Amino acid sequence: MRKLKNILLLFSMLFVILLASACSMKKGNPTKSYELLINDSKVVITYTYTEKEEKVLKEKVKSTFKYSSYSGLKENEIKKIVNEVVGKIQAIDGIKASVEFKDDGIIEDIELDFEKLDYKKSNEFNRLYFTGELKSNNVTLKEMETQLLQMGFKKIEEKK
Repeated sequence: MRKLKNILLLFSMLFVILLASACSMKKGNPTKSYELLINDSKVVITYTYTEKEEKVLKEKVKSTFKYSSYSGLKENEIKKIVNEVVGKIQAIDGIKASVEFKDDGIIEDIELDFEKLDYKKSNEFNRLYFTGELKSNNVTLKEMETQLLQMGFKKIEEKK
């Protein structure tokens, strides 16, 4: 009986070690980032995707705008418009959005989770960098990259 307990203990320990090493070896999904600079504005889009099919899982957009890039509008008008848009975006399932107002401009963060996204509602908003309609969570990195490059985005090379 004691030998059986030792064998079970040994197998349990091996299982825990195997599980721990498998979890530590598993790397996250790869990402690729693209950047667009226009005057005093900067947009960085980062895609998280599956390695094999290059299916886009998430998209993170970080936009930085100077108030001066909104010509003809006062700062309080700009803040009101941006808050309204962000509020509407936040109401869509699968999208997280936040905005930070600085002294000289705006920092806007938007994250789309393509596996949780309400595609019907999201298509009601025209997105700056995607022409066409999102129909399902089968968007590929190649599709997105093609459109971004056509719009003037540059791929950010990974540092090794």
